[in-house]
Amino acid sequence: MKNLFYVLICLVTAAFFGCQDSDGPRNPLLGTWENRSYVDSLDVWFVHSLTIKNDSLMEVMEFARKSETGPIIGYHSIADSWYNYQDNRFTYYYSEGLFYFNGHNDTYVTSRYGPKESLKPGIIDLFWTPVGDLTFSPDGQSFEFQKECWFLNANGDCVDAPPMTYIRIN
Repeated sequence: MKNLFYVLICLVTAAFFGCQDSDGPRNPLLGTWENRSYVDSLDVWFVHSLTIKNDSLMEVMEFARKSETGPIIGYHSIADSWYNYQDNRFTYYYSEGLFYFNGHNDTYVTSRYGPKESLKPGIIDLFWTPVGDLTFSPDGQSFEFQKECWFLNANGDCVDAPPMTYIRIN
């Protein structure tokens, strides 16, 4: 009878602890996402990259490439950021980061994008916090971020931002 009692205690304990999901649901944003834009007049791909590290922190990078997935030819900025994603609403903000400040070169790309080692610490004052709707594709491999319009003045004039499509890199 004593052995039956211990077996019963073990089964109840295993059932109680074995059914808990301590990890919770996986954050669908975790990983690296890129928004890529090709400018044919410059023959350059401009990339806005978000690397979601956990449920509130991410890294934001802006850089340029000669091909869509090729090596990076220059960096514009790298910044650690916080974000909030709740009920399909996405907000992010950063103020400190590494930025390329050399604006004296001949071309658009070389004046705004440079080697990673040339980035310098800086503070940026975002006059507008990006906030808007985030909609995942059915397969979860891309999402569209539609920022809310930016109000130019107290009269309510606003500028609509085009939607940005990000694709999952990893």
